[in-house]
Amino acid sequence: MEFIASLDPSDEAGEDAEQEVWDGLKEALGPDDTGIAYYKYPIIDKTSGQFDQEPDFVLFHQDLGLLVIECKGYQIGHIDRIDGYTWYLQGMGQNQSTPLGQARQQAMHLRSYFNRGDTSLVNEYGEVVVPSNQFVALPNITRKEWEARGFHELPSTPKVITGDELSPQALRRRLNDISIRRSLTDEVYADGRSILSGGPAITDDYTPPVTSTANKGALYERVQKGLRGLDQKQEAIGIQIPPLWFE
Repeated sequence: MEFIASLDPSDEAGEDAEQEVWDGLKEALGPDDTGIAYYKYPIIDKTSGQFDQEPDFVLFHQDLGLLVIECKGYQIGHIDRIDGYTWYLQGMGQNQSTPLGQARQQAMHLRSYFNRGDTSLVNEYGEVVVPSNQFVALPNITRKEWEARGFHELPSTPKVITGDELSPQALRRRLNDISIRRSLTDEVYADGRSILSGGPAITDDYTPPVTSTANKGALYERVQKGLRGLDQKQEAIGIQIPPLWFE
């Protein structure tokens, strides 16, 4: 699993809440996971700028598909009620919020790019084969507090990740609790990854050519590791000027 932050969480408003979630993702997802996680993935509207999007967290995972996580630093007392998409707030600078609506809209815009061009991402019926799921992360609220208010029983509330579910095992269980699950083939994963990163998927599956000496093989391996590290740095830089825009 690779992790790329387009911004440093410490530079952002709500930094503590987002930092907790980012740290939790980095601990829960490891080398055995094939995928990439972005913090603050920007989607730019190059026409008017009115529809710029910036999901808090975007995960593209071979076993889980596309996940978008919207993070809110609310405490349980800040939520007065939840009515459909709208969360009514109290004791804060804003009166309303729509975290699930934000996450769904962001996921929709990202997923729309999988439907462009002739790739393995679309089936014979013109449908995108990459599943999409959304979460709202609430690192300052526990599961007990959430359920004590009865929010988990409302038909309109989203899947949430609470603060006591950010340990590696608990977070993995929560991420696996998705409505639509479909593992991606190697080809689908590579095509989707190339769209998100603006280039071919970075992989560790390098196959060195047949060498006649150990020295030549060692030199080749050093060169490949250097190139791989450079590619990863370039992708981290490139996400700050993203390949996606609205037309």
